[in-house]
Amino acid sequence: GFEKVRKIVIFRLFPHPQIVIFTTRNLLTVSKWVIKNGLEEFIDNVTNIKEPAYLLIDDRCINFSGNYNDLRKQIDKFEVWYQKLN
Repeated sequence: GFEKVRKIVIFRLFPHPQIVIFTTRNLLTVSKWVIKNGLEEFIDNVTNIKEPAYLLIDDRCINFSGNYNDLRKQIDKFEVWYQKLN
């Protein structure tokens, strides 16, 4: 079903990643969510310490390209992903 498809998609997108969840939420609660949703085989750690990383995926980030004028424009038009759904 859907769970099997989701796991296959995650594995094909990220065949050898180290995936760490960085959160300001309660670590135990997030860890339980990971387990409840069958993601523990993909998640290496849940932490509240932002570690150096090649890539960060976040729903509230703006990519800084080195251009401050573009940064200001991105800030002014920023919307959280779920606001764009409405």
